[in-house]
Amino acid sequence: MLSAIERMMALARQTRDYKAFRAAAYGRSDELFCRITCDSRETVPLTLALFYLADGEVERAITYGANFGRDADTVASMVGAIAGALRGVEAIKPEWVEKIKQYTKRDQPALAADLAAVALKKRQAAADVAKTFASITDGLKVEG
Repeated sequence: MLSAIERMMALARQTRDYKAFRAAAYGRSDELFCRITCDSRETVPLTLALFYLADGEVERAITYGANFGRDADTVASMVGAIAGALRGVEAIKPEWVEKIKQYTKRDQPALAADLAAVALKKRQAAADVAKTFASITDGLKVEG
């Protein structure tokens, strides 16, 4: 996964433009794309590259993802989620937010708060495990 991300990000940094990136990626499809379009080894690197190219701007990121081709719905969803998390709901077009409210029964702000709480709990649990591990291994010689 890391090498796939590195290759896709290198291409994004080299081209620095969505259209040039898309053309170059399709030109190197044997190297960059998987046989199955919904493979995370393709969608995750592509999502990160498009996020970079969109400079984290929500609408541009989603538009890039939706128009890239391949597993466009997955990529657009992931890149939009990352950009939205970074920029906040204020960065999302108000008409998009209203449309979501029309078509979902779930209270989206409450859902976001619940997800953030879970993420914070997981982060704390990981920190606790790391602290415990460090106390257990403190003073041990580890050869590597």
